[in-house]
Amino acid sequence: MVLLFMDKLGGGRLLGNVLAVLSGLAFSFCFVFLRMQKDASPLESILLAHWFTAAIGLAVSLFLPLPVFTWKAAGAIAVLGLFQVGVAAILFSCAIKRISAVTANLVAVIEPVFNPVWVFLALGERPGLNALAGGAIIIAAVTGASIISARRAAT
Repeated sequence: MVLLFMDKLGGGRLLGNVLAVLSGLAFSFCFVFLRMQKDASPLESILLAHWFTAAIGLAVSLFLPLPVFTWKAAGAIAVLGLFQVGVAAILFSCAIKRISAVTANLVAVIEPVFNPVWVFLALGERPGLNALAGGAIIIAAVTGASIISARRAAT
């Protein structure tokens, strides 16, 4: 991940970089704690986390200007909420019972790795050499971990 952002790191962005690393660390702990619930139901923990997030978001929004409401924006929020968050949370809570926390974390890392690909396809912005190298290392790590897990399960 360091390679992905190596070109963009700078002293003026230190706080953002530190917060990004802490966010990633907290996200990793999420996998570990949800995996600890493999014999229970991690879906309730995910739902509780989303309720806390909504409450905090609502509290913060009280200090922001009112948004401009459009049906297009409301539709996008509904679709993203249902599919990107809702269905993803249900599938994740089922999957975390069957795979290790490390494997779940590695698979989740693939999504941001492909963001430069989507930006390139949509906007034509070419990723740098460091981003390509970092993405290749992450994909190789995910593939290697999956192969090792499959071999261990077979024996």
